Amino acid sequence: MSRRVARARRRRRHTFDFKVQRRSDIERHARCVQAASTEDFDRWLVTWTQHNSGSDDPVGALMMAAQRMGGRITEAQAIAIIDYAKKSPKARTADSVARQLGLTYRVREELRITTIGSIDVGPKGRKEIRKLKARRRDERRRRARVSRPDSKKMPRPPKRTGLELNRARPLKSPVSLSAPTRNVAFGSAPCLICAFG
Repeated sequence: MSRRVARARRRRRHTFDFKVQRRSDIERHARCVQAASTEDFDRWLVTWTQHNSGSDDPVGALMMAAQRMGGRITEAQAIAIIDYAKKSPKARTADSVARQLGLTYRVREELRITTIGSIDVGPKGRKEIRKLKARRRDERRRRARVSRPDSKKMPRPPKRTGLELNRARPLKSPVSLSAPTRNVAFGSAPCLICAFG
């Protein structure tokens, strides 16, 4: 396998597919509100089908999606839902999908749904809420960084005064070791006298 093919496969693995994420969000919402036990379970199935346009087996995929949502449909019902989804107008924007499913902002936040809007808070309102949350999160991080106890702080390196020794090479003595030594007055042991100047 060449490097170019391996790089392309790696790149493909990490791409974000919006339709896949939206289908996952639709399934999560259907499980939360127990849509399979209601009479209008078709709303979720039709919306899911409209975002599954490139499937090789749309009937089987829809039947499996119904199971993941907590219900069961037959093959005939799946074909009828797919036909209805092709005829009906597709909800393209996040808020139109939310209107179709009846998704509120509170449920959206609880389920961490990101690709579908909400019926009670518009796009501008959601943007303002995101900004406010980001501001609060950044403020908490700043406060946590400032109020960290001394035991958890990283020790600061000492200030350089210019008098410390260089760690890379040892200090060379200005007096050679073969030079004669003088006796110091307080003992008979020889001593080297070094003049630093």
